[in-house]
Amino acid sequence: MDRRTVWAILLMMVIAIVPAIFIKRPPRPAPGATALDTGLVAAPALD
Repeated sequence: MDRRTVWAILLMMVIAIVPAIFIKRPPRPAPGATALDTGLVAAPALD
């Protein structure tokens, strides 16, 4: 195989793999933290 072909294949592999290594997904919130938010609105204060 030609040297340029090997370099092209290697470069394509690097371009495909490197972003997955450096771009991390944000961490998920803890399961207990979502259970605390019920979505209920507090009752209005009475005068």
